[in-house]
Formats: sequence, structure tokens, C-alpha cells
Amino acid sequence: MSATMLCQKCEELRIELWHQDISREVRTYSNPAEAKSLKSSCDLCHIVCEILEEIDDPNGDTASYCKEKWGHLFVDVFERSPVRMFQVTVNGEHNLVLRIKVDVSNLPGYFQGSPCWVGDYAFGGICVPAVPGRNFERTLSREHMISLAKLWYESCAACHEECQKFGRDGLKPKRLVELGSDVEHPSARLITSQNFTGEYAALSYCWGQQSRPTLLKQHNLSSFSNYGLSIAQLPSTIRDACELCLALGIHYLWVDSLCILQDSERDWSEESAHMSSIYAGAELTIKAAAGADCHYGLFVERSWRSMSAAQLKCIDIHEIAHECFIRGPQNLPERDDPINKRGWTLQETLLSPKLLTFGNYEMSWECRSLYWNESGNMLRPIPGMSDIFPQPIRVRNIFESEKPFDDERPDLFGIWAQVIFDYSRRQFSDRHDKLPALSGLANWCSKYLSKQDVYLAGLWKSQLPASLLWLHDLSMHENATRPTEYRAPSWSWASFDCGSLVWYRLGGENTFARIIDCMTTYFGLDPYGKVLDGYIKISAPLKQGWLVRNRLTIERFDFWGNYYDEEPRDPDSAPRSKSSDPFETVLGYPWPDLYDETLLQPGNGRNKFEVRNAVKVHCLRISSGCGMLLQPRSASSHQAADIPGLEWRRIGLVRHDSELWPAWWEDAQEQQVTIR
Repeated sequence: MSATMLCQKCEELRIELWHQDISREVRTYSNPAEAKSLKSSCDLCHIVCEILEEIDDPNGDTASYCKEKWGHLFVDVFERSPVRMFQVTVNGEHNLVLRIKVDVSNLPGYFQGSPCWVGDYAFGGICVPAVPGRNFERTLSREHMISLAKLWYESCAACHEECQKFGRDGLKPKRLVELGSDVEHPSARLITSQNFTGEYAALSYCWGQQSRPTLLKQHNLSSFSNYGLSIAQLPSTIRDACELCLALGIHYLWVDSLCILQDSERDWSEESAHMSSIYAGAELTIKAAAGADCHYGLFVERSWRSMSAAQLKCIDIHEIAHECFIRGPQNLPERDDPINKRGWTLQETLLSPKLLTFGNYEMSWECRSLYWNESGNMLRPIPGMSDIFPQPIRVRNIFESEKPFDDERPDLFGIWAQVIFDYSRRQFSDRHDKLPALSGLANWCSKYLSKQDVYLAGLWKSQLPASLLWLHDLSMHENATRPTEYRAPSWSWASFDCGSLVWYRLGGENTFARIIDCMTTYFGLDPYGKVLDGYIKISAPLKQGWLVRNRLTIERFDFWGNYYDEEPRDPDSAPRSKSSDPFETVLGYPWPDLYDETLLQPGNGRNKFEVRNAVKVHCLRISSGCGMLLQPRSASSHQAADIPGLEWRRIGLVRHDSELWPAWWEDAQEQQVTIR
């Protein structure tokens, strides 16, 4: 790390790690121009300016908002054990608080793997990015990565009582790769694990679209078992995982491409159904997050890592001098790692008791006792998830806005919604894997539910009808897509692909829908996997309504109670009312599931498509403020002959947006409908 440049005032800072009076002024600027003038000659002033430049006005203005409003700025330190942070406060018309985390892992009495749970601090309506503050190597060599992985792994084994108590009983993988003990001349062979009682690691990685890994098939099963595998000929990621396992003293590795017969649908179905046990039973999961394919490898040097940093002096409670490190804001793209975009890998992450990640930017360690990474970038577990999964979904800060629920500790429904929120953004090489790739998590969650509960194509019976109220907010141009072949019933979020899903929150609303019956038929032996058919029978008020093109845009609808427009007109003109009907007006805001041919028509000019002038729909009242939009379902091969009456398909949701909404429902008749 190069020497830090500091101006005179920053050089004189006395950072007292035990001091907790956060009102004490330590470093002030008379105006923004003073800080800007020191930006090029002082690393700390440069970081302060970087932070302020990244903050946006909550009303949508640019960074000049902060530059114009703040008057004095001071830096102080306070304790939030076991992490120390600087606090930078801007005083002005709107107060603003920034936290800058400081590394104290080198101080006496602090274990290098101490847990770090911190978040951002919002004040005056502005949410500020947390700034990582731990010093770390900018260039990672192969030897450094293995050494760091070994330190984390052995520290966990020696010091973490919680991890030692966590049992790993359950089904073992059918097969494992056995690694020879000779590091200089590594060897590997495939074994059956029928009587296996030792420890194994599991690999989580991306296969890749173009070049596939070495695959286990029925014709080479005997060869891999009797004569072994050539480690030198394995893809780089799998080869590096073998080397890492031997360095950690682990002699067995589970890799899906080598341990599941890829040309046997039965073997694949059986093993994918046990995926929750495979990863939950692993001593360690190695997550190759940086590589988009299996040839990328784990030990890839990342010499491009760079950042602005300030090295300051600090004094501990015993008046002993140390050093602390502050870095400017970094856009750490954890979610942009290729593995975090793939559907299969979510369950591999959440079900692993110990997770060692090789990311694009850094390495990290997660176990039941702590989360630790190189940079000090703090990720907080979503409340309640640690009670269910060995590894929770982590967010950057406690003010994470992209989440379907904001409860401090959500129930299982809220936790499952968080899982689906993350999962729905992920991609698949085979679109039919949408439910099979979730089966391990569903199987795991079933242990926390009643034995009488039923899994229904990504939903749970005990959570109906609330769990039917999923939605997305994609526009006509960002349209969701539905696979051409059947994948799930229309009432399941798994029936189509979109960017992300959230749920309409019932809160204290009255529920008008009753579930009469529900059923899904699954393929093969996995009751959480591929779906062949499914339906739900609901009794609720049902009434005809209309999706009418919004008066201001050709890209979205409003929901009207009634609609009369018999006279032909220019399709670009706004709908005209020809009636005094009080319900011929906007009653709600609809969220269509899919903009397909039933909702779109050819556009004029630059727009290839635009929404239709008006579309007749039916609305099934689920709650006081929310209804499910339905259309009659045409006959198909998935229609069961023993279910009488008209069948329906879901096409979206509608949220009330008018005081006339309750009155419109007064003459609605409760009906029993079957939705597929």
C-alpha cells in the first residue's frame, strides 16, 4: 500500500478508539470549496468529497444538493463492538451522517475473524452508503488465497462453538470424488458413498453456456470409478477446487457434473431432490462466484483492484498507538458476480453451513458464527433468515430498499417471499428448471411448517390466499415472458419470467377469498420439483371490469368498473364516456402479469405495439383493497375433465385507487372459480 498523503488538519487527528462522545468536533471545513481544494493533496479529504459526491437528494436533485447545504463537517469515532467507525457529520439545513468503518483487527484482543454486523445510518431523510474500512492486499496471488482460506477454515474449526454444535446428519450424496493425498501428484476417482462417514466439500459454480465441464455419463461411470479421473484434464474451476480441498485437509469433493449421471433422468431427479441434504451436509461449500463458466478458475489474480485509502493513527484504551484504514465508497458488485445470476446456485448458498466465496472483487467467509471478507464491506443478514437457513440472504445495509417486506423479523411467509424475490431475478439455461432448482429450499422450509401443509408450485397452502398476491412492475417494453411449454399454473409466480417479484401486503385488510381446494401434480419422485398440472378453487366475489388505456400514455392501463365506447374513433384518442354510470371511471391500478396479444395491439409510428383501448376482464376480490384479474381459460391438454364449470387463468392483480371501489363491489355475487 502506498504512503498516505494527509493535510495538516487530518495529520493532527487524534482518533481515540474508546471515545463515545459523538458530538465532539474534530475536523471542520468552513465550506465545500475548502474540502475540494484539499482533494488532490489529502487522501482523507479526497474520500470525504467522494462520499458527498455519491449522495443524491431524496427529491431527485444531483449531488450539488449536499454540496450546497452542508456548512461544517467533523470527523469523530465511536464504538459499535467489535467494529470501530468514523462518523462524518454534515451540519446544515439537512443533517447528514456518514459512517466510515475502521479496521481494528490488528489491535490486541481482537480475533481476526470477529463478526462484523453494521449498516448504514439515515438522518434527515438521506440514506448514505456504508464505507468499508479494512486494509487488504490489492493483488491476490494463488498462495495468498489458499493461505487466507486456510486461516478462515481453521479458525472456524478451532474457535466457533456454534459451528461445532451444528449437526450434519441426513442423506449423503450417492457419489463423491475421492482425492488422493499426494499434493504433488494429485489423483481422483469416483466412489459410491453408501458407507461413507467422513467429511466432504461441495462445489458451487457456473457450468457456462458454450463449453460444458467434464460430465459423468453411463458409458464412463465404470472408468471414473475403477481408473479414476485425470485432474489435469478437468476444467480450471474444478481443478482448483480439488487443490484447495487438499490444502484444507478435505479428501472428498461433491461436484454435480461428476457425481450425477447427466444422461439419466432418473438419477438426476433423485439427486436433485436431495440437493438440500447434499449442501447442508457438506463440511464446506466452495463458491466460485467470479467465473461465468467452469474454465475460469478460483485462483485468478485480481491486480486491477484499486481504491483511494487513508491511513490514520489511532489510540486504544491503553494509550497504545495503532493504525486504522479508511477507504472511499466502493461499488462492490456482489450481485453482479456471475454465480449470483444463476437460479440453481441460490439454494447452494443458503443451505451451506460454511461458505467460502471467491468473488470478482474479493474472498469472503460465512459460517453460522460470522461473516468476514477482505475489504470490510459489511453485509447484514435479512432478519429472521438465520433462524431458517444455515446461510441467510445478506443485504448491504439496514435500509436496503429492494425487498418485498420491511418487517423487523418477518414470519416464514415473509422469509419465503425474500427467497423468491432474490430467486425470481435469476436465469436458467433450461427454463424448465425454475421449480426443480428451488426444490432443495422448499424441502428445507417444509421442516418449519405443519406436516399437513402442501407445497403448490412455489407457494404454500397455509399462506393462501395472501401468497397469491405476487406482482411485478415491468412496463410494456420490459415485458415478462412465459415459456411456450407448460411450467406452472397461471396463479404461480413460476409460470413466467421477469426481473423480480414482490408481494402485495394485506396488512390489516379484510380477506374475502376462501380456498376450497388446491392441487398440483409433480413429475417424478420430487414433490417440490417439476409440475405437470395444478389448480386452485376459490370462493370469492367475482365481477366483470375493464382494463382501459390510460389517458396520458399508450403504455399502461387503468382499471374501470364499467366502460361504454360504442362509437368508432381514432385509436390514439383517449377513451370517451357515453354514460352517467358512476363506475365508468378509474377504480384501481392494475399490474398485468404479461403484456401478450390479449392486451396489446399494433402501434402507430415509432411504437411497434401499444396497449389496447379496452379489454374486458373479471376481477376476483381477494381482500378489501386488492383483486385478482382473470380471463376465461381456453381448453388445453392441462384441463382436467373431472373439474366442472368454467375455468380461468390469472392475468394480473389490481389495487384499489378510488373511494368508489367498495361501492362497486356491493352487488357482486360470491362465486366458486377454478383457476389453472
